[in-house]
Amino acid sequence: MVSIIILSYNRSDLLKECLSSIYNNVKNNFEVIVVDNASSDDSIEVVKKNFKKVKLIQNNENAGFAKGCNIGAKNATGEYLLFLNSDAELENDPLPALLKTFDENKDAGIVGGLLLNHDNTLQRSFGNFYFIKNIFILLFRGEKGELERYKSSITLKTDWVSGGFMMVNKEVFQSVGGFNESYFMYIEDMDLCYRVKKIGKCVYVNPHAKVKHLGQGSSNKTFAIVHIFEGLQIFYKQQRSIYEYYVVKCMLAIKGIASLLIGVLTFNKYLIRTYIGALKTL
Repeated sequence: MVSIIILSYNRSDLLKECLSSIYNNVKNNFEVIVVDNASSDDSIEVVKKNFKKVKLIQNNENAGFAKGCNIGAKNATGEYLLFLNSDAELENDPLPALLKTFDENKDAGIVGGLLLNHDNTLQRSFGNFYFIKNIFILLFRGEKGELERYKSSITLKTDWVSGGFMMVNKEVFQSVGGFNESYFMYIEDMDLCYRVKKIGKCVYVNPHAKVKHLGQGSSNKTFAIVHIFEGLQIFYKQQRSIYEYYVVKCMLAIKGIASLLIGVLTFNKYLIRTYIGALKTL
């Protein structure tokens, strides 16, 4: 059985659409666990009224993504855990493709699929670990070109897949201690994949498993950038060398100062607000 774990925070409209798409499309044996991170809207009422089969867990505080997902996993009974963002919508059943990847690849510890915009263009949902070279590309060149080059129709090994659409063997998940709760949100998925690969398991992306994804359903771009800055520092401090850690801090500082300066010169309040917050994490 597959346990579908959804973390929700203050977007009852998106959660309702997500749950409806699951029950309308998934045919495999599954359970749904919704972990609510102390929402102040009507998320709890929406679930209780419309989705009585859902196993609902109510946190007393916003515990963040990593901790919230771990709470869901501890209450799961399935052999496989599918972590799915509340702002995702299924248009068909992705479980057979994901499970087939596990069946055909005994070394698989984690399998992800594709996150699509509503116009079917690709979002960033897999890739190489953010080592020094890739962080430089991410910070100063962007990643659009890499996504456009991905045209494969076959399942491939990759370094990491997005926690917004990620299936994990529960035994493997437990063996590495689940998501690292040092992260509040962002980069925790790459950290998990990194630790899974360190124990000899592989990470795959299956392009036949797809979901539509709104993106930043319960956050915003400023929030994302600040926590990515913070998350990259946590990853390098805990998983890489001290030399690499300080190189990354310098790169983040350059990116943050340059973006803040552009914001000041162009009177761009978004850039000013975002990169003041990002620089405070350094």
